[in-house]
Amino acid sequence: VVVGAAFIVAGAVQLTDHTVQVGNFQRWGLPSPDTLTYVAGGGGIVLGLILMLGILPRFAALLLLCAMVVALLTAGKTDGGPYYILPGLLAFLCLCLVLAGGGRWALVDRLDPAPPRQLIRTR
Repeated sequence: VVVGAAFIVAGAVQLTDHTVQVGNFQRWGLPSPDTLTYVAGGGGIVLGLILMLGILPRFAALLLLCAMVVALLTAGKTDGGPYYILPGLLAFLCLCLVLAGGGRWALVDRLDPAPPRQLIRTR
């Protein structure tokens, strides 16, 4: 839930400070910065909501992990400092979600629960 909320906030900031983000994307050497700002901001909000709801937590975390690796390779390489710390931390948390899943509160597990395990004794 916390990782999803972080991406929702980051996506909202990208959409509200559009001109600043376009300038950042240009400085970082990303293609089509005007359009990519909307895609990154909207994607962060949608995928953050998916993480918070637990619909497809591993898939959403995988896509967000890829976005954080791109952020590390572009923004981190150019500006350093906080652009290494926050994307690195979010990438690590997304990797944990990819490996472990959404946990017991994930909606996907409530809609399609795993069959109960049975203990079978052998003699």
